[in-house]
Amino acid sequence: MDSEVRSGCLHLRGDITVRSLNGKNYRRFQEQCRQPETRSIDWSGVATVDSASLSLLLAARRIRGAGSLKHLALPAAARELAALYDIEDWIAE
Repeated sequence: MDSEVRSGCLHLRGDITVRSLNGKNYRRFQEQCRQPETRSIDWSGVATVDSASLSLLLAARRIRGAGSLKHLALPAAARELAALYDIEDWIAE
């Protein structure tokens, strides 16, 4: 997983899985979410997701509060996992 903030948007790229999301990537994501200029998260560059993607959704919500970060192009698999865990209403679009 790779992430970069550009023009107020946190762009995610690569796979977000339990194998690819390590501590370093997770901490970087948290730091990027804390930046005041970050207003949205763009998932369009993400190829594969599993339950690890929920950890990012929950971290963003915990760091910035409900609905404060918009999620753009969230993969269908992440939406399905959110529905499975009954947290789909936590995802702002």
